[in-house]
Amino acid sequence: MGAARRDANSETMKTISVFIPGLLPSKWLSPNRGERQAGRVPLAISNAKRVLRADVCIAMLADEGVKAVSEPFDPVHVVLVLRWHKRIHGDNKYRPEDAGNAIYALKAAIDGLIDARIIIDDGMRHVSLLTGRVERCETKEQEGLQITVIEDNIDNQSNSGTDSISSTSSINNH
Repeated sequence: MGAARRDANSETMKTISVFIPGLLPSKWLSPNRGERQAGRVPLAISNAKRVLRADVCIAMLADEGVKAVSEPFDPVHVVLVLRWHKRIHGDNKYRPEDAGNAIYALKAAIDGLIDARIIIDDGMRHVSLLTGRVERCETKEQEGLQITVIEDNIDNQSNSGTDSISSTSSINNH
């Protein structure tokens, strides 16, 4: 893990970047499971969201760079990079191949950023851009979630009132 924050009084943007090793969403958070398919249990989904949210909050609060943040960033650009090695049947982890599915599965991680007081809220006035990326890594030890929060230099009042979501997939088979 590691985080960096630039001086709050400088003209540059403030940034936090933390890698949480081994953190992958539960298979229950896959958008492809379907609400009415057999085995799609609301309690399991709710529990998976709660666990992911708490894991992200705890990991962020444990990071030394994050501890230095005195107030939430606002507005922000959030970048989520999900890195995984290969699918392992039976481990109950979700390893999506596209960024859209990753963002869906990681919604609870964004809520964990709110719980950790890194961001104020995940509404369009506070999150100006949400970017998701999926990457294959060479070893299981490199699996995990990279979360980067960048404070935008835009005025809250100039937000056009529309959500912005950017998704890119980067599957590199090594």
